[in-house]
Amino acid sequence: VVKNAVITGVGNNTVSLLAAITIFGTVFAILGAQMSKAEVLAVMQTQGIPFFRFAMNQSIAHKGYFDEHPMRGEQLAEHQATSQQSLARQQEIEAADSVDFDVFLKDYLALE
Repeated sequence: VVKNAVITGVGNNTVSLLAAITIFGTVFAILGAQMSKAEVLAVMQTQGIPFFRFAMNQSIAHKGYFDEHPMRGEQLAEHQATSQQSLARQQEIEAADSVDFDVFLKDYLALE
């Protein structure tokens, strides 16, 4: 029981850290042209909020924008077609894969 509790805790914290890294990179990638890192830090200091809250506020604002400006017509059709093409291509790649994941992982890790 203790072993499982430790493994679960470590796994949970690892996933949380990976999510934070993803959020951190995504926020700065999206805001790169609009706000510098110094401006982001200034907003966080002024509002007294942690980075997670800043990122969530940005996410909420973007959701609001897209809720008010939904894709329609030709733009929506184009994105749906691109999505279907991507899924079809993914299926082709996966069907053509001749190496099982364990072998792939072993080979991939050997490159390091």
